[in-house]
Amino acid sequence: MTNYKQNLHTHTVYCDGKNTPEEIIKEAIAAGFDSIGFSGHAYTGCDESYCMSRDETKKYREEIISLRKKYADRIKIYLGIEQDAFSDPIDYTWDYIIGSVHYVLVNDIFIPVDDSREELVKNILQYYEGHVYEFLADYYQMVARIPQITGCDIIGHFDLISKFNEDGTLFDPGHPKYIEAWTNALNKIFTSACMGSLFTSAQRNGASITGAPIFEINTGAMSRGYRKAPYPASDILRAICMRGGRIMINSDSHEKTTQDAFFDLAADLAKEAGFTEQTVLTDEGFISIPL
Repeated sequence: MTNYKQNLHTHTVYCDGKNTPEEIIKEAIAAGFDSIGFSGHAYTGCDESYCMSRDETKKYREEIISLRKKYADRIKIYLGIEQDAFSDPIDYTWDYIIGSVHYVLVNDIFIPVDDSREELVKNILQYYEGHVYEFLADYYQMVARIPQITGCDIIGHFDLISKFNEDGTLFDPGHPKYIEAWTNALNKIFTSACMGSLFTSAQRNGASITGAPIFEINTGAMSRGYRKAPYPASDILRAICMRGGRIMINSDSHEKTTQDAFFDLAADLAKEAGFTEQTVLTDEGFISIPL
C-alpha cells in the first residue's frame, strides 16, 4: 500500500463545510484518492453554529452510506464523526471517531479556542485576567481527557490552541509553562488506564490493537491561511514519536479542493520528527504503511 492516498478529516455542508458529500467524492476520485472518510462535527449544544443538528446527523449518515454503495467500484468511503469533548454522547456506530477540543470551560462559559484571535484575546483577558499560560494549561488538561470523554480512534489537531499564534505574540511556544502543559497532556494520553477507548472502531472491526494512540498531522489551518505549518508543532511531533505514538495525515478539509492540501510537507515533517510510517484506515482496521 505504498503511496496510499487517504484523508479522514472531511467536512461537508452538513456542518461547516462548503461542498456536498458527492462533490467531495468526485473531486477525491479525480485527485487520485484511494479512500476518504467523512467526519462531520457532532452535535454540540453549547455552540450550534458549526456542527450538525441531530436531524442533520441522521441525514448525513444516510447520504454517506448511500454514496458509499454508489461509488464502491471507484473509491473506498468511510463514515466518521468529529466528536468534541463537549459534544452530545455518541448514539450511532461509526467507522472511526476523531476526538477534539474546541473550547475551554471556565465559570460555566465555553471559550472557543479557534474562532478568532480577537475573541480569544478578549476572553483570556476577561476570564483569566490575561494569564495566558493558565488558559493554555486548562486547554491541555481537557486535551488529555479526549480519549476517555470521546472514545476516539484519532486525536485531532492536538495543539489547535496555536492556530492564531503563528507570529508567537499570543504566547511563547518555548515557554516552560507551555511545554509543561502539552507534555503533561501527552503523558496522560499515553499512560491512561482507559487507553483502550482510543480504539473502539478498530475493535468493532475485529482489528488487532497495538496500544499506541494515533495523532493526526492536520494541515487545515495551512489551507485556510492561518499557519505555515500543520498541527502538531515539530517539537510535539518529536515527543509523540519518542513515546511510540502513531500519526496519520489529514487535511481537515472544509471544501473539495483542499482534501490533499500540503500532504507532502506534512510527510516531510513527520520524517524529520523520526517517523517512518503513517497510519491509514482499512476495512480490517488501522494499519501502518511507509511514509
